[in-house]
Amino acid sequence: MKSYIGSFGYQFRLVEFMIRSSLAVSLGIIAYVTFYGVFW
Repeated sequence: MKSYIGSFGYQFRLVEFMIRSSLAVSLGIIAYVTFYGVFW
């Protein structure tokens, strides 16, 4: 049971990391497009 909870926590951290990385990538793309639009 404890190992099952541990694996579930690992999957939850993995999903949280994926969500944060996708948010960071989308924010970076928005910042890049804004930067590119301002200077061109």
